[in-house]
Amino acid sequence: MMGSAFGWVIQIYPDESLSAGIREGSVLAWDDARANGKRAGQRVLFLRTGPGPPVWWGYGRVLPQEERWRVHGIRTVCEAIFHPPLRTVTTAGAHPLAPGEDTRRATLTWDNRALGATLGLAHYQERTPYLEIGARDLRLTGRDLRQIQLLQPGLSAFSLA
Repeated sequence: MMGSAFGWVIQIYPDESLSAGIREGSVLAWDDARANGKRAGQRVLFLRTGPGPPVWWGYGRVLPQEERWRVHGIRTVCEAIFHPPLRTVTTAGAHPLAPGEDTRRATLTWDNRALGATLGLAHYQERTPYLEIGARDLRLTGRDLRQIQLLQPGLSAFSLA
């Protein structure tokens, strides 16, 4: 069962310029993120995806949005940037799996399997729900965050509170 405390992982796609505004204090509009389930103040981690392994870029919070604009995605504020960005680590001491690589070494269990797949655990991809595949925003439960922090101590300062 999913934990009651949760936040979000917002993906920054390869074709988006990071120099165009993802810095501390900046307000970011994610027009293609789903508004459902988002509440003002919820925590977000920014994950830069492809090409190459994903990296944790920074973190922030969901901002309030007028009801009439909710169909146009969400807005967040960036509170901190990781210097340098943190390359994702999906198993103890290992980096994300390449397609076709042996997945037996990836033993973590995720509340949100789409998050496991996005981080490079290939064996989660075939069981990922359709709506989560390629989604801009991925739910981050407390249990998933604890697993990520065990593997990546650089994220230990981030909390869902």
